[in-house]
Amino acid sequence: MDSYRRHMDEPSNPSRCTRRTIVGAALAALVLPPVLGACDGSAGDAAPTTTSPNFSAIGSRGSRVAPFARSQHASALLPGGLVLLIGGMGSHGALTSCQAFDPADGSWIDVAPLGRARGLLSATRRSDGTVLCLGGHDGSAAFSVASVFHPAEDRWEPARPLAQPRYHHAAVALDDDHVVVTGGFHLGPLTTPETYEL
Repeated sequence: MDSYRRHMDEPSNPSRCTRRTIVGAALAALVLPPVLGACDGSAGDAAPTTTSPNFSAIGSRGSRVAPFARSQHASALLPGGLVLLIGGMGSHGALTSCQAFDPADGSWIDVAPLGRARGLLSATRRSDGTVLCLGGHDGSAAFSVASVFHPAEDRWEPARPLAQPRYHHAAVALDDDHVVVTGGFHLGPLTTPETYEL
């Protein structure tokens, strides 16, 4: 986590962040494609795979291979150009783990884990650089849980839950305090949107 904190303390260069925004999103998609499971939140028939099961050094500089495979995760761009990957499903079920990918050198950095293991959640970045995560599913149950990631402090903070459990949905920020949550599933498809207030 020390390398993560050092990176977050570096001054931001707008032109560098623009390049890293584009490159980061492309590399994250190539390295960890979001393999979605069945609509009931299960992992489906296809198990996540990785090209390097022997990769053992989280945060090793220069590697473009993830520490381990995950699917059904959420992602968000952090200040400074890091790409945050959140939760998801691994080979042994739902994950609490989160990693930041640095497209500048291809490294992976371990960051604070989620409080509850889940995938199929949403991640919405706010103007202050924090990331709001809503809902999700752990393969057995859907959740209304909400949490906010504070990148400058590398910590998660619990937030007010959704009005109902929801997973595989979309969430768009109206402003820093309001997010519109649409679609998703809970005991079937959901057609009613929710305006979430932080």
